Amino acid sequence: MSKKQNQSIIRKMISITIVALILGAVCFLGGVLLAQRSHSGKTSVTSDTLFQQLRSVSQLTTVEYHYTNMGKFEKNADLNGWTIPLTKASFILAYDGKITAGVRLDDVQIDVQDKTITITLPPAEILSHEVDEASIEVYDESNNLFNPISISDYAAFSKQQKTVMEGKVVDGGLLEEARKKAGEVISQLLETANPEYTIQVQEAKEA
Repeated sequence: MSKKQNQSIIRKMISITIVALILGAVCFLGGVLLAQRSHSGKTSVTSDTLFQQLRSVSQLTTVEYHYTNMGKFEKNADLNGWTIPLTKASFILAYDGKITAGVRLDDVQIDVQDKTITITLPPAEILSHEVDEASIEVYDESNNLFNPISISDYAAFSKQQKTVMEGKVVDGGLLEEARKKAGEVISQLLETANPEYTIQVQEAKEA
């Protein structure tokens, strides 16, 4: 499957949500700042004050990807690198998972020049990857007396499959979508708190 086709599939499957906590922080913080501004008069805007405005959201989560994955595990016993016949053991593992992606605000750079606030965001990254333990099901388990399946086989295969899924969603454009949504939320927050300023959001250039 081509990268373009993979991106199309991911975009159709992806569930994009601005986390309610983030939106609540935007509305709450913006209201507080506006109330403070109305009582204390004009406030000087600096990089420090802007960091204070963003502090309530230290880790900005903007995109969630929910999926159901199914993978097949196989192993054969071997002796000195040679596969021993009739020792194959296998199983199919199915489970539901959730990947969240966004940007870490601790790494944001802020620059204030005249009436323009420039926000430089770090690249988006996968922030968490959770598997619903209750959803895990094992199918077509084929154990072998001479090569039994162990608990470590299940754990290692599950970890491998999580890595595979992360690669798929990254190739499908999840991080690009997360970066876009992060910029939108930050712009909304700062525009609400600093209406007299022009907000510019950009991504940090790779070294």
